[in-house]
Amino acid sequence: MANLKFSQFETKTVITDVDFLVGYTALENVQISTSNLFAGFGTGTANTITMWNATGTGIVDSIITQQPNNTEIRITGALDVTTGITTAGDIEMSAGSISIDVGDVTADAGIASFNSFVKTGGTALQYLMADGSVTTAPPTGVTEFIELTDTPNTYACQPDGTFGKGKNVKVNSAGSELEFTPDYFDFACSDEETNLTAGNKKFTIVFTRAFNCVSEIRFSVTQAPTGADIILEVAKNGTSIFTGTNYPTIDAGTKTTNVSASPQVVSAGFVDFAVGDELKVGITQVGSTVAGAGLKASMVYNNCPCL
Repeated sequence: MANLKFSQFETKTVITDVDFLVGYTALENVQISTSNLFAGFGTGTANTITMWNATGTGIVDSIITQQPNNTEIRITGALDVTTGITTAGDIEMSAGSISIDVGDVTADAGIASFNSFVKTGGTALQYLMADGSVTTAPPTGVTEFIELTDTPNTYACQPDGTFGKGKNVKVNSAGSELEFTPDYFDFACSDEETNLTAGNKKFTIVFTRAFNCVSEIRFSVTQAPTGADIILEVAKNGTSIFTGTNYPTIDAGTKTTNVSASPQVVSAGFVDFAVGDELKVGITQVGSTVAGAGLKASMVYNNCPCL
């Protein structure tokens, strides 16, 4: 090698234009070919993105691979995102999970594919399956508690637009979803054998606790009236709780107000009873042939209508 200054060396920008690199070790001048230089960094597998080994002395295969015919990068294992990631392509998982401690996953375009299911909200709880189908039945093996699909500001009224505020929430009899139910206060207004008679003092109570959103007072008898209907009255502190003459009625030949042809109508849709308020049950009319006997009542409360 000619005795030249480094500034006089010819500059090369392509590694294949250089046969050897020179240097020294201890007191020796040494040379190494460019092919041997890069071979010393380690070997890898085609289309596999390499990384430094644990000691930082060589390059080894990683769990990240680049597909040969496109720009897709495939990760075998778990992807742990601790801040945020934005993608305009697809995130496809055949197994494992994506765990995000902080931040969002935002897809501007593309498809997120899963091999099990995704639980979604809406008007009813649904499960988006891996094959693209949607089902409202929990997938096989799913035993978690079913969530409410309402948001708190819609609890006041139910989906049918009728009753809601104050109701209880419980699992339905089929065990498949949650449902809203009112409360009931049951009481007797007569004995079981004596024929009913008209009068306005068949049952009186002064409440020691509040009963809100009373929407209905249902009545039943153990002996049905005949010849005429039983017509009932309910008053709060001496004033009828019903609109006009829309009183609870047990039709002749029947035993409950539930099946009456003349349904009761509570004024304003509901009435509240506070501590100290008086509830009084009276009978306006009894059966003309058989009066009826065994009168009982069931007050439906915590059942405000959505008017």
